[in-house]
Amino acid sequence: MSCLPQKPRSTSPLELHAATVQANAEESNSSAFRCLASFPMYTVPLPTLLHMTAARVQAFEELLEAGVLVDFDESMGKAIFVSHQWLSTHHPDPDGQQLKVLQDALKNLLADRSRISTSVVTEIFYGQSPTPSAKDLRTTPLFLWYDYFSCPQKSQADQLRAINSIPSYVARCLYFMILSPALKHESRSEILSQWTWAQRGWCRAERMARELAPSSGFVIIVESATHQTLLPEFQSFLYSPGEGRFTVTEDSHKVASIVVQLIWNKLLLCLREGDLHNYRFILNQQATRLRNLNIDPVDLAIPGFNPSQDPFVNPEAFALARFMHQNGFEAVTQIDEAGWSPLCYAAMNGSSAVVSELLRRRADANECTQKGTKEAQFPKKMTALSLSACFRSNEVMQVLLSARAAVNVRDGRRQTALHWACISNNAEGVRILVKAGADAEMLAITGQSAFQLACSAGALEAISEMLLQFPKQDLQYSLHFAFLLGGGSGHLVRTLFEAKADVNERLELLQSKYLLLWTLCKAASFSHRVGASTRLRELAFHHRRATPLMFSVICGAFEATYALLAVGARRDLRNSRGRTAVDLAVEICAPPALVAKLNPAQELAALDEEFVAVEEEPDDEMISVYIS
Repeated sequence: MSCLPQKPRSTSPLELHAATVQANAEESNSSAFRCLASFPMYTVPLPTLLHMTAARVQAFEELLEAGVLVDFDESMGKAIFVSHQWLSTHHPDPDGQQLKVLQDALKNLLADRSRISTSVVTEIFYGQSPTPSAKDLRTTPLFLWYDYFSCPQKSQADQLRAINSIPSYVARCLYFMILSPALKHESRSEILSQWTWAQRGWCRAERMARELAPSSGFVIIVESATHQTLLPEFQSFLYSPGEGRFTVTEDSHKVASIVVQLIWNKLLLCLREGDLHNYRFILNQQATRLRNLNIDPVDLAIPGFNPSQDPFVNPEAFALARFMHQNGFEAVTQIDEAGWSPLCYAAMNGSSAVVSELLRRRADANECTQKGTKEAQFPKKMTALSLSACFRSNEVMQVLLSARAAVNVRDGRRQTALHWACISNNAEGVRILVKAGADAEMLAITGQSAFQLACSAGALEAISEMLLQFPKQDLQYSLHFAFLLGGGSGHLVRTLFEAKADVNERLELLQSKYLLLWTLCKAASFSHRVGASTRLRELAFHHRRATPLMFSVICGAFEATYALLAVGARRDLRNSRGRTAVDLAVEICAPPALVAKLNPAQELAALDEEFVAVEEEPDDEMISVYIS
């Protein structure tokens, strides 16, 4: 790509339209999203929630009659949106177990006995992110939106109105809490977790609503009363609600219209703020966000589109003209303020016709981004091939490879397209890249192979494909990396166990291979010793000769802890500091039931009956309030 200075250009129709949107803006950003609400935002004040009897979780109608519910307005304080899975078919929390965890977690956070930790992957690449402190939480009154409390359970019409208002509710909440402690479902021998939560279509839609909200906020996963983690937002745009599971199939149609409305409002918001990069970034993610939702993408119909190409005579040229107009580009070689070219956006978009025409007009098949994109945790120098692999634009990958795009080019993190296909769970992309000569032995800056990154992302389909393509795949530290970077789950444990991964493997990071992680562990371990602890620093302090079981405990992946025990993980092994898994569980105040299971003196004969991994969940489960 040429580095020569470009000629001054004229104002594009997109920029003119953005200026018009800004000039005509009358509503505040939040009020535009509030218009989506067709039902009041009923919430429970925090003091009321903390005094509730956990053993009996009451429904909306009971709380409304008792005068407990409050119609929330931002002038009253801050709101918390609680997203969770139901623990039974007919009641969200029959024994109040989830509510007790939520109450204890909030009490601990308010009293500064527990602190929200930055996710490990964020801290590795960007350092510590600001997280809500006890002072932040105590400064203003807090109100909680929780489905069973806040949505009608008896009136179907009102319930539907409340469901359709969820994007508005999420947009008005500063805190989005994923309540996913390791608890067993009442009618199935399965332990629910963050991973099972993330498989649900409605849960994915709620998370996407937070990401596309007009104001920034915090996504916090609550794994236990003492384990809370601030999650990065970069994963949610890769996982469409349409690829999630719905108890009621027709609910996917409701979600489709909600997601389109979210995208529409967010695009208008970007134009109103003059943020053209994020406008382009979201506009071209639509194929990914709307996958399997059977709905057309948003087209804002930017004025001034007068193509000279006939779509029936030259459809590719017409598609490119429309793409360039929508994205405000005037030249194939143009680079926007974020360091992205038309080809980079088109690789995300998934239109092979647009990419083919860009290449025909001399776009470089090896084009890459010139800057990193922090909000997506993308490094600089990501090639168009890597972007298409990440966004599962597999037809685009084929076009780029046909144009001789280099398959093993590295980005700013020394990752290749194969690494990105694995991170995004793109099994077909893995097949395409391996056939094109991708080198599976190339290591990222962290020293990880593509397979290890798939494990880090919990990308089960990509893992299975890599094992198929490379039957002698090196499984070293695959379980450790899964827990280190947030991909650990019971399903992943079983997959790697069946592939003959050693569930009792001891971690020894060689400086020569894992220089970045080795250095980080040295520095983070020192910080932990002087009292400044985070999740990464705790892991660093205890990592040497630690087993996957120990990592699962420190990382709060308690559902996976049970899975490891079920496949024979040893409880008597000690790390280099002489700690066993149960020692670590006691130190981090893990749930008492888990501590008991980790005790080497505890009999494990009944564990296999308690934990049974389930591949496909039955369709009779009711999740959240979304029922028919």
